[in-house]
Amino acid sequence: MKKKIIKTLSGLFATLAVGIPACADGTPPAIENNFQNLFAEKRWDEMDALAGKSGEVLSVKEKVLYGNSLWFRGDFKRGLDVFREVENDVPPQILPYLRMRIVLGLERAGQTTEALKEALVLEGEKNDVLAPYVYYAIGRLSQSLGESALAERAYRSMAFAASDSEQKRTALRELFALSTADEEDARALLGLEPLNEAALDVLEKTGPPYQAKDALLLAEAAISQKQYEKVLEYLSNTAEAGKSEEQRISLLVARAHASLGRKREAADEFYRLASSHEVAESLAMEAISLLKGMARREDDDYVKGLLAALSVSGKRSISAEAIAALAEIYRRKGDEKQRIKWEDKLLESHPQNPLIVPIMWERGWRAWKAGRPEKAAIFWDGALHANPSARDEAKLLYWLHRARKVLGQNTAGITEPLRLKHPLDYYTLIALGDPSFPFSEEKSALLERSEHDLENWGFMIYARMHLLQEGCLGQAQGL
Repeated sequence: MKKKIIKTLSGLFATLAVGIPACADGTPPAIENNFQNLFAEKRWDEMDALAGKSGEVLSVKEKVLYGNSLWFRGDFKRGLDVFREVENDVPPQILPYLRMRIVLGLERAGQTTEALKEALVLEGEKNDVLAPYVYYAIGRLSQSLGESALAERAYRSMAFAASDSEQKRTALRELFALSTADEEDARALLGLEPLNEAALDVLEKTGPPYQAKDALLLAEAAISQKQYEKVLEYLSNTAEAGKSEEQRISLLVARAHASLGRKREAADEFYRLASSHEVAESLAMEAISLLKGMARREDDDYVKGLLAALSVSGKRSISAEAIAALAEIYRRKGDEKQRIKWEDKLLESHPQNPLIVPIMWERGWRAWKAGRPEKAAIFWDGALHANPSARDEAKLLYWLHRARKVLGQNTAGITEPLRLKHPLDYYTLIALGDPSFPFSEEKSALLERSEHDLENWGFMIYARMHLLQEGCLGQAQGL
């Protein structure tokens, strides 16, 4: 079976590799030019021989490919010379990426001032993909030249232009390294790194009293560091807070009290937050989760009673969460009678809530192991109507397929969702053996939108950046 799955996967990926266009402008993936073939196959010695051959005239594109081959080999000086030679001849859509290579080449060659001049020119290109990297280059180059004001401007621009959290995190860290970060920078960095000491220090100096949003950031960090008295200190010294901030403060204060041994007081506050119709559902769910943790750790009947009271809440989502929490508590305790009682209550009162999926799966599995496929099929079919996760759906479809096959029933209504919705899932491969995957040889609208042929010019990393920014993750991973 394992060999069969591997063979199926190999065939599938071979199909995908042939069928997906490699270039955004429709250029076929097979590189026709011999020089391009050598680059694609990393046959560097043969490229060197062709480039140095007497009487051989390379096109602009071939020179750029050769320059990129030198770059990949770490020969930045020779690569820089090639890029400089063709800078005025490349197409406008390629020029910004070649200039970025020039900036990096000059930086590596120690020509910092010249590199900064080039980066400042490149800044004017307004290229969304390159912008964070251009600003980062300006920042570090100007910083090394002692131009702190320019470095700060660049890092702030980088934070604003960042296309992902890592870029923003890098820019904010650099601002802290320059000692120019302010409270807004601290809040932004703590949103990415909740325990960043430099950012916490900046916020701590703003009070007391603290703005509520700052007190919450400081308190969250203190909870992570198990400094519960500091949590209470921060949260008792806050300026006027909004309604949602007040509720969050109440939750964190209760967490601190629970950790300091004042568990009854904390449990009552968690219950109040979970049962209130004025509290956001996400915070109410967090309060129930904290109650569940207290009940499980302490085997506290009082806390279980609070959860039981929440189980009849008028808010269906809160009721379901409380019932599921009690079922799990008794399952962990090994109390089968109470576990079944609360599971049955959940199935009866919330038959389409995703919380029932693990229960229905487990009951179906027990029926299957007991030789009762008809019962197993009923449970697994019910779980499929409760909005399972993609992974759970594939598993349930597969086992429902198995059960119905044993029962001699039609399985077409199961195999089709498996094939179409979960084509690469393990369960699809073992269910269908050699599935016929949905595939179109037409270019996607996403590829039609792209304007750059960066891959065929050797700018692999920049081609990947474009695909990632446009949402074409699969193709980006192939570069």
